[in-house]
Amino acid sequence: MSGSRLRRRLSVALVAVTALLAAAAAVSGYARSQIVDADSFSVRAESALDEPAVREAIADRVVDQLAQSVVPDALVVRPLVVSALATVANSSKFRRFFERTVRERHNALFDGEGSFTLSLLAGAGTVAEALRSLSPRLANAIPPGLTAPVIALHPRDFELRAAGWLRTLADWWWPLLALTLLAAVATGWLAGSPRAALVNLGIAATGAGVAVAVAVAGLGAFVLTHISHAVDVSDETERQALRAIWSALFGDLRTAGILGAAGGAAVALLASGRLTGELLAAAWARLRAAARAQSPAARFGQAAALVAAGLLLLLEPGLAVRALGVVAGAVLLLVGAARLTGRAPEARAAASSGGSASPVLLSGAVVGVIAVVALAVALVLPGPSAAPPPRAPAGACNGSVELCDKLLNEVVFPSTHNSYAAADEPGWFFANQRHGIAQQLRDGIRGFLIDIHYGVADPDTGRVRTDLAYEGSSRNKVARQLSPEALEAADRLAGRVGAANLDELPGGRGVYLCHTLCELGAEPLDDQFAIFRGYLDDHPRVVLVLFIEPYVPVEQIERSLERTDLLGYAAVLRRDRPLPTLRRLIRSGQRLVIFAEEDGGARPWYLDGFSFVQDTPLGATSSREFSCRRYRGSPDSPMLLLNHWIDTFPPSPRRNQRVGGRVLERRIARCERERRMLPNLVAVDFYERTGVVDIAARMNEGQ
Repeated sequence: MSGSRLRRRLSVALVAVTALLAAAAAVSGYARSQIVDADSFSVRAESALDEPAVREAIADRVVDQLAQSVVPDALVVRPLVVSALATVANSSKFRRFFERTVRERHNALFDGEGSFTLSLLAGAGTVAEALRSLSPRLANAIPPGLTAPVIALHPRDFELRAAGWLRTLADWWWPLLALTLLAAVATGWLAGSPRAALVNLGIAATGAGVAVAVAVAGLGAFVLTHISHAVDVSDETERQALRAIWSALFGDLRTAGILGAAGGAAVALLASGRLTGELLAAAWARLRAAARAQSPAARFGQAAALVAAGLLLLLEPGLAVRALGVVAGAVLLLVGAARLTGRAPEARAAASSGGSASPVLLSGAVVGVIAVVALAVALVLPGPSAAPPPRAPAGACNGSVELCDKLLNEVVFPSTHNSYAAADEPGWFFANQRHGIAQQLRDGIRGFLIDIHYGVADPDTGRVRTDLAYEGSSRNKVARQLSPEALEAADRLAGRVGAANLDELPGGRGVYLCHTLCELGAEPLDDQFAIFRGYLDDHPRVVLVLFIEPYVPVEQIERSLERTDLLGYAAVLRRDRPLPTLRRLIRSGQRLVIFAEEDGGARPWYLDGFSFVQDTPLGATSSREFSCRRYRGSPDSPMLLLNHWIDTFPPSPRRNQRVGGRVLERRIARCERERRMLPNLVAVDFYERTGVVDIAARMNEGQ
């Protein structure tokens, strides 16, 4: 090998080494000054409160902790509590408290504490003051010293190990800086001329900047995935909050990397003056030649590149897309700048010069640096530790092979009352469930009791107004169905119920899932039907039951079923024939059984609910009032609906939890004896607190 060729190859290698060292030094310096330093870290963390999603997520976590411990009834007024606490989180007093708390926990973590818990004092201070202004009764129920953990990480969690790695990396700042300077000097010396040295150093800076930007993007995607599992992130607001926190902590590093890459590219292009077309043509020719090469070394390189790309796409597809985007952006920047500065004669002259490394080889070095960083992120970091949900056995029906040959009235469907009224869903007051329908389906709920109303969106209040006149109802009729407190709450939220001329509102009339009054919470019917359709699409061996209390004509429900492609799933049953088995429904594709309290039979799939189903009485305010006698339906109705919830205003998670578990099991057994029927639809409030899914599974296994 000639001396000039060896010199060029050494120059290329040094460019790559310089880029990697510069990227490592940049990350190390940033970690040392902004992450390991408690003051800088806490200031950056506090700045994340500028993002509304962060404030709302913190408030939501506090409410979760209260609801899970001493004040479960906070769930029913969750939107009010979350809104009040989110407002408090934007106050200067809370920001100072938050910054101080983060600083203290940061110091404890880096001083060797084996776990990291960021907690907010809920029984005193700013949080308690906000709760007291909203509900003195709620605030008084909180012990003064109670804290609400917002984030809790344990020694086994990757995030804690990452904190140790950052500390170690920060300690390497001076050695990495020194090595970067030495590598840069060697790169310039090997270039052979000042101009060639500027080209090589500019390319090294470009590679370092792009590598830093890729690392921040890739690590961000990875860390956010792991934190999502560690703190049970369940909705888009919390994911937005995590992204905002990551951006507050590392966004400036990513920006610095992008600017460094842009500056390096500009220096290299201005120094070389190469024409983009020639450079890219040469690079493309080299790539084609490498792809066609048949030597053992070439084949090994091709295989290694394919394996690396495949692993990156399989392990971190999001990272692969981000890395590709950053690389594409850098290439576009290079192309644009080169078109402004490149001249063909200079390109040919430079190409014939032996004083600097080949531009194609240098470009390959930059791509290699980026690939090394991206591959390291994908391979070195472990995948999420959360176990996948258990799969049903092959050929199972509603999760069990034994259920396939059972008739509908021989199967227990764990069910929810007012399924759509969920504290986790935006805007719900006095909710009957914790989680929305999508989560209920994932958790194993198979029966849904829903009410369908006309409503009109009011842009002034952001609420949906119940169109009582269009339904043929009135305020007086509603007042007889609801408690005075519920009606007063609806009046406060959206204006006097029944008083407004809703035809004047611009939103137009729609169909919603609401409980008596849409002012207290509403879900568009199409959106919820689309959730059912998506679940049935993805789970071809599941049968679901809807029991509808309609305040709209069947035509409206039919149109919504058609718009969401759900109508084809609706089962057509005949009362004068035996009920079908689950297997038969699954084979027919009619896996959605729709019962209606009113107008049943108006369509073949719109089944007369109380011809097929008899139920137990409503209105129990304590477990002593639960009865097994027949309330609606006829004695020969083949299915039994067990209404099992405490009917109070507001709905109480605590009281419904008390009638779950053993109490629910005993009532099921009693009603089965007295009625000589299997309770097929067991409907509850706050299902996750009652154990209804597990109880139904045990009953189905024992049939």
